Amino acid sequence: MDLDHVTPDAPDGSPRLVGRPADEVLAAALASLNGAVVLTGAEHGFPGSSILWVNRGFEEMSGWRAEDALGRTPRVLLGTGTDRTIVDALRDELRAGREADGQIVAYRRDGEPFMMELKVAPVRAVPGVVTHFVAIATDVTEIRDHVELLERRAHTDPLTGLGNRRQLLLELGAVAAEQDPDRLGVLMIDVDRFKEVNDAYGHETGDEVLTEIARRIASVVRGHDVVVRWGGEEFCVLLPDVETDAEVMEVAERVRTAVGDSPIESRSGEIPVTVSVGAVRTSAEVAPPDLIGSADRALYAAKESGRNRVELSGAETNGWRSG
Repeated sequence: MDLDHVTPDAPDGSPRLVGRPADEVLAAALASLNGAVVLTGAEHGFPGSSILWVNRGFEEMSGWRAEDALGRTPRVLLGTGTDRTIVDALRDELRAGREADGQIVAYRRDGEPFMMELKVAPVRAVPGVVTHFVAIATDVTEIRDHVELLERRAHTDPLTGLGNRRQLLLELGAVAAEQDPDRLGVLMIDVDRFKEVNDAYGHETGDEVLTEIARRIASVVRGHDVVVRWGGEEFCVLLPDVETDAEVMEVAERVRTAVGDSPIESRSGEIPVTVSVGAVRTSAEVAPPDLIGSADRALYAAKESGRNRVELSGAETNGWRSG
């Protein structure tokens, strides 16, 4: 507000803005805001005090008409999906006389949930005494949904719908932190001679083959395993909660046979495809950060040994090899 245009020229000495009462201009300004503005009392704290005034933005966002909202409390916007810890944190800040902000799930009058960004400030109409609260709220559902979409895209392979390399590394870090790090396994899977498929049938058919391989792998792993497309014709599986090499090899062998036991139907006809698998489990010699590298070396050994086989890291000492 430009204070040079506020003058005490009303008959009662109250301030005026360019010829109009200042409170009238301020009310008009608040009413015209796109966001929701709510003024409540302070007698029962926030959000328990009665609504005294709302603007048109509140009506449009919430579905509550002003005349229906007045006298109610802001709790009309809360529901089963509202995080009460955030509401409590807002209340605590306001009780301390400070401004508060946060994002909560709110509900329109018809019950539709939406994500609301809320900023609330105490109002001291009497010096030193909180007499009211004023809240400014914005519907940020579309922004939140867009951010979540970008997050999903950043961690998803667009061809197969599986997670990508970034997703697996995040999952590996999380699982290693949450459970016994000695109970993790990894499979690195490579499609044998996939370049020949692309050269013979074209990349569109190659994409069909990769999509079907992804489906077959996901269909035979355990429910809590994490399958991703590592890149190109390589896939990776994170195996949480494995205690023995035999458990790792069992899943790896299911993957190998699921892909190779029957040809893949494609626009170019039936295409026989096999995979090679490198497997590893954490041990005294292999810590979680080393799983990927160890599995990759085992995969290379499987390729060198003739393809369409599973090679367990350290097989030269424990004899595990299949295919």
